[in-house]
Amino acid sequence: MTARRTLRAALAVVALAWGLCLVPLEGARAQDAAQVNVRAGAHATFTRVVFDWPAKVPYKIAKDGGLVTVTFEAAAQIDDADINRNPPLFVGGIRSATQGGRTVSVIAVPPRSTVRDFYAGNKIALDIREPSPWQDPVAVPAQVSVPGGGNAETAKAPDAKEADAPKAPVPPVATAPAKPPVAAQALAQPASAAPAAAGTATQTAKQLPQGAGQKAAPAAKPAGQPLRLTPPAQTTATAAPAGQPRPAAAPAPAPGPAPGAQLSVAKGDEGTVTLRFDWEEPVAAAAFRRNGFLWLVFDKRTNVNVPALQEAGGEVISTLQQVYIPQATVLRMTTPKDINPSMRRAGLAWLIDFKAQEATPKIPLEVQAQPDSPIGARIFMPLPEPGKVIPLTDPIIADNMLVVPGIPLGHGVAGSYAYPQFEILPSIQGVVVTPRIDDVRVRSLRQGVEIASAAPTFPLKFSPVSQEMAASARMSAMRPLVRVLDLEKWDTPNDAAILQTRAILEQALAVAPKAGQAEARMNLARFYFANAYGAEALGVLTRAVEVQPSLAQDREWLLLHGGSQFLMGRLPEAEKDLYNAALNGSDEGEFWRAIIQAARGDLNGASIELRRSGSIARPYPRALRFRLSAIVAEAVVEIGDVRTAETLISTLLADGPSPSQEAQVKFVQGRLAELEGDFDGAVSLWEEVMDSPDRLARFRAARSRVELLLRLDRVTKREATEELEKQRFAWRGDNREFDLLRRLGTLYLEQEKYREALQTLRQAATHFRDHPDAKAVTKEMSDTFNALYLEDKADALKPVTAIAIYEEFKELTPAGSRGDTMIQKLADRLVGVDLLDQAAALLEGQIRFRLQGADRARVGARLALIHLLARKYTDAERVIRATTANGLNGELTQQRNHLLVQALMGQQRFADGLALLEPDQTMDGELLRSEIYWTMGNWNEAAQSLQRVVTATGARKGESLNRKQARYMLNLATAMTLSGNERGLARIRENFGPAMAQTEMAKAFDLIAARPALGLIAPESVKARVAVAQNFKTFLTAYRERLEKDPLSAIN
Repeated sequence: MTARRTLRAALAVVALAWGLCLVPLEGARAQDAAQVNVRAGAHATFTRVVFDWPAKVPYKIAKDGGLVTVTFEAAAQIDDADINRNPPLFVGGIRSATQGGRTVSVIAVPPRSTVRDFYAGNKIALDIREPSPWQDPVAVPAQVSVPGGGNAETAKAPDAKEADAPKAPVPPVATAPAKPPVAAQALAQPASAAPAAAGTATQTAKQLPQGAGQKAAPAAKPAGQPLRLTPPAQTTATAAPAGQPRPAAAPAPAPGPAPGAQLSVAKGDEGTVTLRFDWEEPVAAAAFRRNGFLWLVFDKRTNVNVPALQEAGGEVISTLQQVYIPQATVLRMTTPKDINPSMRRAGLAWLIDFKAQEATPKIPLEVQAQPDSPIGARIFMPLPEPGKVIPLTDPIIADNMLVVPGIPLGHGVAGSYAYPQFEILPSIQGVVVTPRIDDVRVRSLRQGVEIASAAPTFPLKFSPVSQEMAASARMSAMRPLVRVLDLEKWDTPNDAAILQTRAILEQALAVAPKAGQAEARMNLARFYFANAYGAEALGVLTRAVEVQPSLAQDREWLLLHGGSQFLMGRLPEAEKDLYNAALNGSDEGEFWRAIIQAARGDLNGASIELRRSGSIARPYPRALRFRLSAIVAEAVVEIGDVRTAETLISTLLADGPSPSQEAQVKFVQGRLAELEGDFDGAVSLWEEVMDSPDRLARFRAARSRVELLLRLDRVTKREATEELEKQRFAWRGDNREFDLLRRLGTLYLEQEKYREALQTLRQAATHFRDHPDAKAVTKEMSDTFNALYLEDKADALKPVTAIAIYEEFKELTPAGSRGDTMIQKLADRLVGVDLLDQAAALLEGQIRFRLQGADRARVGARLALIHLLARKYTDAERVIRATTANGLNGELTQQRNHLLVQALMGQQRFADGLALLEPDQTMDGELLRSEIYWTMGNWNEAAQSLQRVVTATGARKGESLNRKQARYMLNLATAMTLSGNERGLARIRENFGPAMAQTEMAKAFDLIAARPALGLIAPESVKARVAVAQNFKTFLTAYRERLEKDPLSAIN
């Protein structure tokens, strides 16, 4: 409870810093109220706010202007700190209060927004729709009152029939601020950065300072490591009015804490500088140039140490500013004119390479003018997974920009596009729009970026084109697609007709003269291919090219052979035929290339070509046409062309599909329903497909259904994992299985089920070694393994589980010092919980296969100690002798000798042990010598050795004794008593008796050193004296005590 109260106090401080006022719970004690977290997720046209109740509670909702009041019939501690710290789109904040077993939460929203609410299991969700026209959310109220009774709406009961059904959604509305309120203030610029030292990618890196106000104190790090930039100290920012330029030198500190991205800088050959942003979640990025400045934009916020980054950038980054806005990271910088960034990805990390190159995108986006789209005139740019729209103000021109970052790598706009109401700027990554009127709306859709008007009465107007351009466009649209294949005449209505036609064609080939055999053979191949008999067509075509090798460069033969390979599922072989240069410029060749691209999973990349040339398949016989048209329909859905998709789906359904083909169409219908936001409809369609006879359609529908339900929070990750596990054997052997295994591995990692995650990812990497992403999966496994055993995540696992996972995946142990550190940490933990055999096996492998020289001798000493603790004295001796090395320092050599002596003692080889100790005059050596004599029962020699030990400790007559001195004195007295040296014992009593009386060993000393009456030992004291003698602290006892405080690796 103390930690909880501390957390609540911290949240209250954060809230007050943002001008909030937390209302404490009244009428119910905090410990009696449910802990309810509030979270939010932004979608294309709405923001979902979810109250995570642990059990279903009745609730009611009322909306008054821009305030939505949710009354829960239960007491709760509402944790809304995250939302209030970083409010999502359409939400101005949340205020909550509890009294008398009832909790009220008030959410500030735009007044024109509509709200729908529903149960999602125990959770209560509210969808806040975008307002039309645009409005900002109202201010959250200063305080909330809890009513004593109900209001006009009836409370929802958890057991009501309609409890789990969402209310009917309102129609989507327009979104985009007319004047985005952006604070475009910049950090004060330090003096020009010193020129960067010339170096390579392995140049020594430096640790940069903690904050902007601290002095830079570079410290050397291992070669090849990047410079780490820690965010500067954070203070409150002041926003300037929207649309006004800000002073370039005005400071703009960050507005509070932000989720961290680790930022580092590395320098490579020829002055290349690489910025690396390591994010903890998927983040979209944009990069573009405007008015001499380079902008980098991410749709998640983190704070950047601007002075340190500028210094690390050297001559490449001349000036640097961070524009602070609540939900994004925006950097504005200047670089030399010929230095531009290119983007790379490494997992969730973005890497930006600055070098001499053109500022152009790798994959130019198609800017599509759609004057007759279902929502009215719009511009659409196909971009999978676009990020949130980020409103910015350019401080030079004082105009607004709407930036849409993208997650796919290298997708940007090549060139500028000017329209009467807005302009699309060139970009290296992402989309940048500069509105010229207030009613321009930019939206991120699942399939791309849409630009439209927020005011229905003022639709977009596309710029007029010249008569020449219009005529050219009409001629281009009118130009019929040129086909190579003539397959219509080979269409057959049924199986009987197929058998009859095949017999006729085979007979014709058999009787054809030599001059006519080639054409007869090609006719048979055309017939087989037209009716989707891929294997038979390949056999005939292979024979045809054997007889006539020149066919290998014939367009028709290439299309037939490549298409037949596709029908057989042999995509690499199909690509060899279809990407032959002989097919360049062929409409039908481009169509089939796009089909292969889509079949490989790149639907978005293939969609533009498939939409252009999809009608190529229209005259194909039905068996072939249906399969290809289904791919075209799915590709069109992928880019969001709803109208074309609906037309294609209707055509396919009207073509009399078989049950298997109908399932394929229904799967695409489900994708379309998901695109349009009809999630329940999509799930319903996919559940129908899951009962169909088509195995591939069943597999795809089951996976799509689970992914959608997970995204909607209708199933847990555990439930999603169980459902996806059922699909592992439903479809095998191609990219779909690889993708499923990788997805399962990710889900297991998110649930911290490391063994299952690594097993699944290893199957993906080993079964699909030639997959382009196999190396990325292997890296993901290595990163997970390193996190477990280098970053101590394995500490949360049971030790037996930790060592079992290590042994199962030890091939992931990194080479070099990092791997040795990993083994060291794991061995330390195993010894700490007395799993000595497992620790020994771990170190045995290390000294056999990984180490040499002094490092091997050092780890050998640790392994020998483990064997000694396990009383495996022969193994301890073997290890010490096997790991001998030249040039060891004196301390390690002495430690290894002492361990060897202990191993010899354990084997009762006392003479060998004493021989090893003969030249050893150290105190530890003397203690070992006394232990040997003690174990042998040679009490006279033991007493002499212990006398030297006592003298070495500095014990003197008349002075007090410390604990160690007292223990050695007791051992000496015991040895003298057992050897019968009464004279020596009397001397100890006289010189050290008073000092021993002041120690915790006084009673034991009195028992051992007491003068016997009349020279006889009292019988009742014999047992106690023997117990004292057996309490001799051995060499290994000292090590055991040390290992209770320190790890094994601390002994040397």
